[in-house]
Amino acid sequence: MAANIELVRQSLLENGQRSSRQNGLGLSRRTFQRIVQLDIKFHPYVLIRRQKLREGDPAQRLAFCHRLVNTVEGRPDFLDHLIVSDEAVFSLNSEVNTRNTRMYAAYGNGHPPDHYVEFLQGSNQIMVWVGLTRAGNVLGPHFVERNLDTREYLRIIR
Repeated sequence: MAANIELVRQSLLENGQRSSRQNGLGLSRRTFQRIVQLDIKFHPYVLIRRQKLREGDPAQRLAFCHRLVNTVEGRPDFLDHLIVSDEAVFSLNSEVNTRNTRMYAAYGNGHPPDHYVEFLQGSNQIMVWVGLTRAGNVLGPHFVERNLDTREYLRIIR
């Protein structure tokens, strides 16, 4: 048993993205998982896909938040005109499937900092957009094949 624990530890140190099903060590999936979680005390993390921020983005986001707070305070009926929306972007090329990729790291250390995939918006993808009004009206779904600029956004919500 101690030999298996050391074998798994070395394997994860060499390649932290080992699959429990295809661990390449001749161990069953359950044995691999048990050693990782109980003996080595590692936890599997899912790859996180996040938008790459450009240099001025944080300042722009903060300025938007300040404008929004001022608008809500100045117009009591503002929320009646607010549309809450969400979108899902589907890649049309071979980007990483975050549901199938795992990385093991020690418990309590948070998400591994190098286990992110950054992407640029607008790269060969289709976006599905849906909005919801305060009255409960659903807007969409709308399929957007190009960048969602002001003109396209206004077309969708009208």
